[in-house]
This record gives sequence, C-alpha cells and structure tokens, in this order.
Amino acid sequence: MHVHGIGGMCSGWFIWLPAITALVALVVWVVRSTTQRRGGTHSETLDQRYARGEITREQYEQMRKDLSS
Repeated sequence: MHVHGIGGMCSGWFIWLPAITALVALVVWVVRSTTQRRGGTHSETLDQRYARGEITREQYEQMRKDLSS
C-alpha cells in the first residue's frame, strides 16, 4: 500500500478539478450554441411568420410590442 499523504491528495485535486471544470464548461457551451442555432430569436420567428402570411399585420405589431416590453 502506497500512501501519498495530504500533499499527494492535494496535487490530485489540482489536476482533476480544472479538467472537470473545463469539461463542464465545454458541455454547457455546446448545448447553448446548438440551442441558439436551432431556435433563432423570437423576433426572427415572428418576422418569418408574418412573411409567410400566418399572422395579420395587427397580430404582428401586437406581438412585436409584447416582445419589446
């Protein structure tokens, strides 16, 4: 049995903690970038719906007003 003591245990944390933190940050970045690309902004979606004729001008203006407040 090999015992490193407190120094060995601390040096292990100094290696693994940044690695785990970087991995979590990478996963969060990938999820956020994928979600943003797929969905777009609300105003873009609203513009597209109006352009396709799915909503009237009055509905479009009211929804734009709602989104800006």
